[in-house]
Amino acid sequence: MKKTLLVLFALMAMSLSNVWAYDFSAVAPSGQTLYYNIVRGKAQVTYKHASAPSYADLSGALVIPSSVEHNGTTYPVAAIESYAFNGCNGLAEVTIPNSLTAIGSYAFPNCSNLTSVILPATLTAIEAGTFNGCSSLASMAFPASLTAIGERAFQNCSSLAGAALPASVTTIGEGAFNGCNGLAEVTLPASVTTIGEGAFSGCGSLTEVTIPASVTLIRDRVFASCVGLASVTIPASVTYIGEGAFASCNSLASVTIPASVTFICNGAFQYCSSLASIYSLAATPPTIGGSRAFEGVDKTIPLYVPAMSAPLYATASVWSDFNTIVGIATQGIDEVDGMSVESVAGAIVVGGAAGQSVTIFDIAGRVVVREQAVEGKTYTMPRNGVYLVKVGNHPAEKVVVVR
Repeated sequence: MKKTLLVLFALMAMSLSNVWAYDFSAVAPSGQTLYYNIVRGKAQVTYKHASAPSYADLSGALVIPSSVEHNGTTYPVAAIESYAFNGCNGLAEVTIPNSLTAIGSYAFPNCSNLTSVILPATLTAIEAGTFNGCSSLASMAFPASLTAIGERAFQNCSSLAGAALPASVTTIGEGAFNGCNGLAEVTLPASVTTIGEGAFSGCGSLTEVTIPASVTLIRDRVFASCVGLASVTIPASVTYIGEGAFASCNSLASVTIPASVTFICNGAFQYCSSLASIYSLAATPPTIGGSRAFEGVDKTIPLYVPAMSAPLYATASVWSDFNTIVGIATQGIDEVDGMSVESVAGAIVVGGAAGQSVTIFDIAGRVVVREQAVEGKTYTMPRNGVYLVKVGNHPAEKVVVVR
């Protein structure tokens, strides 16, 4: 029995040594020694040690070569293997060549002093956890070839200030930017169709988000605990708002729920304590999947709904908790006292008001336009949403939905 166990342990040791082994090493252009495996005639950067730190002595600025020579043969460097640079706290900068088409999951996790990475123009995906915990990473230039950002790819990159995603990106994985407390700006291109659960949760410096019209589902906790988020644009393509999607966004002053939304999950706007107005544009009140969807929100704030639907909201579950339900016209109002206000192709057109003052507010109460009216002038709005139009001394503001 003992002999059998010894044989098994020996086989396991051989197996592990094979898994952790590398084929050869070579000195990089920046002077550090890197380790490689040869896979289908190409070199892949791997780790020296399987446990973190993968390279105990690696530090400074690293330039990964586009090719490497071994035993008289030159191999193109095509990939970085998973966990290759796990826990390399001495690593400050990394330049990755365009010969490289793949970076494995968790390739650079917990490199706490890594400040800059130059990604290859050939890269199509940033895999799961690639830069997870790189707390000093301040900026990232995303290549135009990029189509996907994996789960937790930049989780807890607390120094990352901006994320301007290219027009090629379609998928942002679960928790991709979770805990990026320094993230103040994010560009979500029209190509994005999927934003995973908790993708931007805990991004406390994020102040404004425009969700692209290509998105139909706002998944659970996507923007939860974004405590600085003051403005969010939800497009008319969205039908579903997930559990806790905007929970604890306690700087959010107003929100417009488009007419396309049919279901709002429990806790979706829980503890959004600064909400001063809510616009729900659906003729039929969206179904709410629990009593806590608006928990912690002041129920005396105005809830603006389509005029003919006000009685429905007044009796609908959760919606009826609001004390002030205001019916509004959700289209441009034509020929009221000789004046017309209408929405045309992302703009507002005011007629019959020449010489009078025109003031246009967004739903957060900010002035977008203030000037003397010119007959038939088109006012292009900065984004889709609900705007209030005040003309001269007219007693009522006109509510216009721009799409």
